[in-house]
Amino acid sequence: MKDNEKRALLWGPVSSFTGPLTAWLTKKGWMVDIACKSSLNLLSLSPLDLKSAARGLLESSYQSRNKAKAFNDKYRFIEQTEVLKKMDYDIIIFAGLPPNFDESRGPRAPWSAAELEEVLRAMKPETDIIVVSSIYAAVQEDGVVPEIAEFDRRKSHTSWENICQQYESKLVEILSGKEVSWSLLRLPLICGSTEDGKTIKDNGLHTLFQAIKDHTDFTREAAASNAGSRSLRLNYAPDATLWFMPIDLAVYSFWRYLEDEERPKILNMVPTNPSLNREWLAHLASVLEIEEVVSSTEQDLEISNTVTKLLTDNIQVTTRNLFEAAGRYHIPPVKIDSAYFGKVIDAVIPEKILTSNENQKEKEKQKNRIVNVEKLTKLYFEEFLPTVLNTDSFLDKAIARGKEIGFNIKEAGEEIWVLRSTDGTSIAEKSSVSEQLKKPSICFKLSVSTLLKLLEKKLPLHRAVLFREVEVAGNPLKVVKVVRLVEKSFNENTLSKDQLENVLA
Repeated sequence: MKDNEKRALLWGPVSSFTGPLTAWLTKKGWMVDIACKSSLNLLSLSPLDLKSAARGLLESSYQSRNKAKAFNDKYRFIEQTEVLKKMDYDIIIFAGLPPNFDESRGPRAPWSAAELEEVLRAMKPETDIIVVSSIYAAVQEDGVVPEIAEFDRRKSHTSWENICQQYESKLVEILSGKEVSWSLLRLPLICGSTEDGKTIKDNGLHTLFQAIKDHTDFTREAAASNAGSRSLRLNYAPDATLWFMPIDLAVYSFWRYLEDEERPKILNMVPTNPSLNREWLAHLASVLEIEEVVSSTEQDLEISNTVTKLLTDNIQVTTRNLFEAAGRYHIPPVKIDSAYFGKVIDAVIPEKILTSNENQKEKEKQKNRIVNVEKLTKLYFEEFLPTVLNTDSFLDKAIARGKEIGFNIKEAGEEIWVLRSTDGTSIAEKSSVSEQLKKPSICFKLSVSTLLKLLEKKLPLHRAVLFREVEVAGNPLKVVKVVRLVEKSFNENTLSKDQLENVLA
């Protein structure tokens, strides 16, 4: 390492924001250490990732393992106990709270307060620390997000807002009593890049875009011969603003803030030219050929209560510090228009339309793929699922709905993986069909190639069920709800392309 290289410590999970941020910083010459949870401490409530999960997400941030290898001398994954032994950093980025409401590590954010205490005890006095929070952690009773740290917050509207408030309040209380140089940056929701519409995780508003796209496709197919009006009913406040920001602009703005020696103490980092809900939804509608998005409490979509609350909430953000810094940082205005949403929708549905010849070749290619059953089932059920369960994930919610959920892979014969809740803890157990005293209340039966397509996000689970690629047994009402939650879990899957390609025989 060169003497003049800047060193940063990232303390927090690799999220839809911190993953691309790390990739950007390393490309700009920074050395970045990423604090990780020890595999021996798997059941702790720390929001930190295990090394394997963090590595997969970071590789996605570089877009491929090969690109990540080109910078592998610029970043390191270090267990938290080792990090605390030698805190030789220019700056610490404390980002225990992911920016989007449905990221798996989000519910654990308030527990990072104890870790902040450890970091402050170990860090050098001359090191700066930037705490990354959310604008939804700092909403006053009047709906305004101020540029101060200590004030009375409103009663939270959602469980996610409550998590955000706990996280920021605890951290500010700790920092206010310490003689350290600290600053606080609040992020909005993070969305797809202005370049290609992509993010490393399919979460946040992606779930809304996906629901609108699926609904539009369904109504288009169901009414192909009907030339009548095509509108969409959605529960939203037309004259309010839902605060979100493309990931590339958020990363660029944070980088400029990070390198600013005169950075403002508090920064609400939102777009300088926000759009009203009626404006950006009109652009989204034009891309999907929807004539109008009608504000109505009777919705055509099934979306989470959190998304509905965000769409109907009227929040104002104080941005005096932002506008003072924007000139120095050369932050461009955000173009949230039809061209942008065209890229976002293309990223939501990445499959391209093929010619009949190309389609046949692609089918042959998929057909000839040989998947190693043992490798894939071990990767997903034994290595990946333990990092997702007990994080208030979609799978945890599915288990709560279905009580016991079984996955029987056809090529694995009698083997079955059962997800259940025991004493409030979600677990995944490998068993045999013959050993089960009773069948799981809901059981999925599928081939290993179908499982791979689900993990690659090439096939939505509800379509796989519809076309009988996946057989489901159980109470029909429960099945519908569980299928929806398990599908969201597959969409949130953070296994990298390279990890999945390694399971091919």
